[in-house]
Amino acid sequence: MSRVAGIVAALILAAWSVSVAAADQPPRRIVALNWGLVDTLIALGVPPIAVPEATVYDRYVGGPPLDPDVVNIGLRMEPNLELLSALAPDLILIADEQEKLRARLERIAPTVNFTTFTADRRPWDNALKATRDLARLLGREAAGEELVADAEAAFSRVGSEMGGGSELPVLVVSFMDARHVRVYGDGSLPKEVLERGGLRSAWTGPTNAWGFATVGIEALAETPDARLVVIEPVPPGAKSTLDCNPLWRNLPFVAEGRTQTIEPALVFGMIPAAARLADLLADAPS
Repeated sequence: MSRVAGIVAALILAAWSVSVAAADQPPRRIVALNWGLVDTLIALGVPPIAVPEATVYDRYVGGPPLDPDVVNIGLRMEPNLELLSALAPDLILIADEQEKLRARLERIAPTVNFTTFTADRRPWDNALKATRDLARLLGREAAGEELVADAEAAFSRVGSEMGGGSELPVLVVSFMDARHVRVYGDGSLPKEVLERGGLRSAWTGPTNAWGFATVGIEALAETPDARLVVIEPVPPGAKSTLDCNPLWRNLPFVAEGRTQTIEPALVFGMIPAAARLADLLADAPS
């Protein structure tokens, strides 16, 4: 988040906090344009009335499903502003990728930016602050602290189940197709989860602002002593193609059976996503 955007968000947050304290009426008709914020709102007990790309949300987030009555507001980067206005929300939540829409969104409702993935590459710390600020804004402080406690317990469990620092480093990937993966490293939520559980991330190569690099599967050979974790969903047809690919079959962690596939978890999410990822890692068969 830029410095100016951060100041604006802080001022709006402060104004809302004063309003909530005075009127005892925290916002409840909320639209979130970022899936991590949607996931967090649901976990705080204040589900949004509208979300972007609702038809595929459950496939990639893996958390509690959306309410069947939730309104699909369109694309994350191109929400339907006419529909959004008709919904008359109390509050709109965005992340940095929607900041360019702020002027138009502000004509509809107060808009607050809660961004997890920033230039400081500290998604857990940012998610922690954002969650506490959001919980305070909604009058759900106790629920916010419960989310934090649940995540920290999940981190401890993944460390215990996977053996802590004595185990092999962990390579976490998502398949883009049968030949390419996103591999998560510095600045990613998967790396934060691993390290907070006393584990090591195997990927030490460069990553983008979201903490991943898109590489061909041959690049995974650079970490032969790792344990591989694949996050679902795997694109249709990719698994059967991989099973016939000698390059894939001969990767040491594949040939030696050091691979696990886990259910979806939002790798670009916040505290609920981090806790879910830790639980899935802890429950993955060794």
